[in-house]
Order: sequence, then C-alpha cells, then structure tokens
Amino acid sequence: MYAGLGVILFSLTVMSCTKGIPVQISNTKHYTEDVTHDKGVDLSSNLETFNPENPENVVEGFRDPGFENGALLYKPAEGALVQDAILDFGYGEVSPVWTVAQWASKLSLSNSALEISPNGDRAYINAAKTLALNPDGSFKLELRGKYEYGSTVRKQGESWPHLYLTQAIYPAVEIPIAKCNSIFFSLDAIREYCHNYMGDAMDPSLHTAHIVINLIIQNRNRESPLYGKYFTFQLPVYDYRYDFPKGLNRYDTGGKEVVTGMLMYGPDADEIWDGTLKDGKWHSIRKNLLPMILEGYAVATQEGALMEGADMDDFYLAQSTIGWEVPGIFDASVRFKNYSIKAELRD
Repeated sequence: MYAGLGVILFSLTVMSCTKGIPVQISNTKHYTEDVTHDKGVDLSSNLETFNPENPENVVEGFRDPGFENGALLYKPAEGALVQDAILDFGYGEVSPVWTVAQWASKLSLSNSALEISPNGDRAYINAAKTLALNPDGSFKLELRGKYEYGSTVRKQGESWPHLYLTQAIYPAVEIPIAKCNSIFFSLDAIREYCHNYMGDAMDPSLHTAHIVINLIIQNRNRESPLYGKYFTFQLPVYDYRYDFPKGLNRYDTGGKEVVTGMLMYGPDADEIWDGTLKDGKWHSIRKNLLPMILEGYAVATQEGALMEGADMDDFYLAQSTIGWEVPGIFDASVRFKNYSIKAELRD
C-alpha cells in the first residue's frame, strides 16, 4: 500500500536530454511527492550491539558532534576546496573540524544569515539549500534542485549539485584498519520529504535525488609508493528510485565533470538499515563495518587493481562524508542524528 502521491497543478515544457526536442513534463503536475509506504519492511535484525572486548581501547572517530566549533564552507566550484566562509551557528569564535561542500551549486550559503527556527534549528538557508543543527543533536540537509536546475533537464556528463558534510578523521584520530577488532557505525535518519519535478522527463539512469555516506580508507604512509591512494567505502542512505538502494563495486570513471578514478565499494541498503526511509519514519544503522571494509580492501588491492601490492598496515579510516547528490530536478530533505564511528583497537 502507498500513500502521499500529492500533486499541484501546473504546465512546463523542457528540452529532451537525448534528442533536443521539447518534452512536456506532465500537464497536470507541478511535482510528485515521493511514494510513502504505509508499512515498510522490518529489518530490525540488521541492528547490532556494540560490545567491545576492551572498552578502554575504543576511540570515537568524530569530534565536535554538536558543531559548537562551527563548519568551514567551501565555494561551489566542484571538487575545489577553497574556503568561502565560516559558519559559526551562533557560537561565536570557532575552530571548525567539519566542512561543508556545496559543489556545482548556483548559490552559496556564504551570504546567508543564521536563522533560529521555532523547533530550535540553527539554520543557514538560501533558495538552493538548508544546513540546520538542532539542540536535540540532530542535523538537517536540504537541497532544492528546482532552484538549481529551473526547468533544464540534466544531460549525460553534466555535473549536479551536492550538499556534503565532511570531517577528516585522520590524523586527529588514528584508526588503522589492520589493528581494529571492530569499526562500529551508528546513524538514525528520517526522510522529511522528496519532490520530483521531472514527470515523464525523468530518466532513472541519469536523474534522482540520493544521499550517501562515503568513508575514505587511505594509505597514510609517506614512505609508501601508494601514499595518498584510497578507496571509498560507501553506505547508501536514500535514493528516490528505490526502496533500498544498491551497493557499489566499481571505479569512479564517469557520469560527471569531476571523477576520482578510485574504487567505490559498499553494501546494499537492506544489509545495513532496519527499514526503508520510504515509510517516512526514523530508521537506524547499528553495524560493525570492519568485515565489509576488509572485503572492499581486498577488491581495491587485488592483482591488476590500482592499489595492487598495498600493505594493509598503511591504511587508515581517513575521512567521512554524508550528504545529498541531486542529478535531477528534485527538492529533498533528510534529518539525521546519532552519527558516530567507534573503533575498538587491538592491544
């Protein structure tokens, strides 16, 4: 059973992304709300409990979970780590450990004033996006593709807007994957809304709104010929096209203007979440990721791979990113809480 297929009347003509001819985006729909299940699949058996053998050897990967030290905002040029502003969330003098990327966006948050919402959110808001923190420990990422694209349908090879929240874990916290008993990941999320403005012009191979988590497993040994090389361990969160987004096992080689060429590897969403975000409720990950990370390492370093011959002792959990990629005309928002990576290190 489904609910929530709300629409608003309107008419829009755009150009076909494949033939350059006019395409009518449904005469009767301004947008279509994402399908919401009345009852989702119960995958609570995916939830694990963190029971370290030696609690004194546990380290938390993330610092400043309340964002009291602010966040460094990067300029919108894709892939460029150029400082645009410091977002202090009203805390005054700050020293950020979080960064915010707004790649391929038409509008930066740098000129947005802090707003305090009735629900307590400390938010930076403009026509393209929202970044909000709440005293209850949650944070909200919202991206408005309707502003970014207007009525222009994205074509193959064109970039798309991002809203990424990132923290470098190494070197402030050292988590060598070869010396871990476990790497326990926690997250709760709720899809607040997702609106599709594309109608029949949507090509699922090119267009969606999705959130991913990218954990960077990187060689940090400066004496190694592979110093700086890495693979991305990706956790799917939400994708407009699917109840449970599929995992990855491929190299980042195309589909947009900026590519990394590195392996992207990760599980299907129904292997890690306790249910689908398509039911509009809070859902959780509580999972020891180490076995899956080691699977990805084996693929990234196998014979013929870019990191063939690597030494596992050189590789650390270096960085974590969570956020939206919207390669289509969608407005969407997700709220998160309890974002944590705890590693138990061996003696």
